Amino acid sequence: MSFTLLGKSIKAVLIILIFSVVQIIVLLFSLSRVVSYKTDRLDSGLPPTFIEHVFEFISNIFLFPLNLFHEVLPLSSVGGPWGYILLGINSLLWGLFFYHIYVYVKPRHT
Repeated sequence: MSFTLLGKSIKAVLIILIFSVVQIIVLLFSLSRVVSYKTDRLDSGLPPTFIEHVFEFISNIFLFPLNLFHEVLPLSSVGGPWGYILLGINSLLWGLFFYHIYVYVKPRHT
């Protein structure tokens, strides 16, 4: 795959960006649901529900390279604009991953 900004490569970059945007939307939605469920449960003391576990699992999967980086280097937790940049890089990595799956699964015209 070439990134020469001609023909098919522009399509590839757009598909990667679309996958990245969808990934970050799903990630932020699942993170917001996890926080919402946990704060609702704070006063009641009830155990976590199944749906809370599902949203937490989705969040952990989509934060994979980023949360592994934070576990290996605990002092690497950055906030502010650098945190958003790292989140964007994480999303682009997922976009590349989904693009390669898309290319592999897409039927070929012979």
